Amino acid sequence: IDRQQNYESNLVQQYKEQLKDCQIELTEKSEQLESLVLEKKDAETEKGKDIDRLVEMIAQIKKEHSNEIKEIEKKWKAIVQQKIDNLQGKHDEELNELTKEWQNERK
Repeated sequence: IDRQQNYESNLVQQYKEQLKDCQIELTEKSEQLESLVLEKKDAETEKGKDIDRLVEMIAQIKKEHSNEIKEIEKKWKAIVQQKIDNLQGKHDEELNELTKEWQNERK
């Protein structure tokens, strides 16, 4: 009976030690898991900030591009209008000369 009790006592002691080791390992794994979850959250937050910065940068670039296009259109319209005015002036001069010639020929 003593042997049996000794055996059982040793067995219980071994189980207690194994249980303690398992609890320690479980605590370590739990802490590692918590750390990984926090790292993932931090990484997601950082990625979100990066995305926000990039979206803001894209919006700024689009705005600048739009302004550049408006400036270019304004310059081209001015150039085209100047050419039109020049051609209109030449046309008016030619028309006046031809009208004078025609009136002179009629006389």
